Amino acid sequence: MGGLLTYFIGYTASDKTSSYFYRVLLGLGFLLALYTFYQAFILDISRPSGMLANWNTHAALLAMILFPGIITYTLRPTTTIKQLSFWSIMSVLIAFAMGLTLSRGTILIFATVIVCLVILSWQQHISIKYGLFFLSALCIGYLLNGVLVSDSILQRFSAIANSQSIEALGSGRHLLWLPAWEMYLDSPI
Repeated sequence: MGGLLTYFIGYTASDKTSSYFYRVLLGLGFLLALYTFYQAFILDISRPSGMLANWNTHAALLAMILFPGIITYTLRPTTTIKQLSFWSIMSVLIAFAMGLTLSRGTILIFATVIVCLVILSWQQHISIKYGLFFLSALCIGYLLNGVLVSDSILQRFSAIANSQSIEALGSGRHLLWLPAWEMYLDSPI
């Protein structure tokens, strides 16, 4: 249902209405980040999932709210200091909230943003100086997560990087993936 609403807004909205919609969506992201902080620090939930059933989905939703705005403001030829400061603060807060979920996808999301910023700024022939502000804000959010939280995404990422076995990386998923791959090979269509 949300996807249909998004397509409807995308096709029927003007620049002004889509700007209002994105502000509402960013406000929702801010509230979800605050709720993630509440779950992690007040309720002591080790992997907060916001209002969703899964922490991976929650981290992906936060990324889908924040990163289009980051890329949009990075590719603008001029941005005010007020806008740059606002988006940087939002980047720190939401990156910290995504790190609290301990989802490995947050590292993948971070890498994707870096690649998108570099490719889009190269194609548009625009300086990436605003993108560096946002990337540093994301790094600060993840580093704050590593400093302030005992079980952080950075520790989890270093454990993954130092692991030598596929079993440790997949957390038991390899038991599902190998038979699924065999099923696919038996009947690819």
